[in-house]
Amino acid sequence: MLALAGGIQALTLEVASGEESPLIIKGEKPLIDPFAIRIPVRHKVEAEVKPTALTQKPKNVIKLEGIWIDATMKVAFISGSALVEGGKVMGWKLAKIYRDRVVLARGGQTKILLLEGIR
Repeated sequence: MLALAGGIQALTLEVASGEESPLIIKGEKPLIDPFAIRIPVRHKVEAEVKPTALTQKPKNVIKLEGIWIDATMKVAFISGSALVEGGKVMGWKLAKIYRDRVVLARGGQTKILLLEGIR
């Protein structure tokens, strides 16, 4: 005999392995363990991951990730590197660090990277 919530009792049947199994009454559903895995897994299939535009990292893209300025030092975090003015990243020289942007220079070209989220 198995006691359920609400004072309801169910009949159980002891099987050869010594475990109790719910007795199935004609027209009634058997009791099911809500935590038991009910979907049999026969084999595991590895999905092939194909690179997409979202999963591929763009090459040679310079990104300004952050700026830190205090009374004695200015540091720009660009593409995973921490740079002070005069530092180099991907062939570009860090010319100037401002509160919301940095200026990069290379061979007469100038590139301004803006810090996202600053208004």
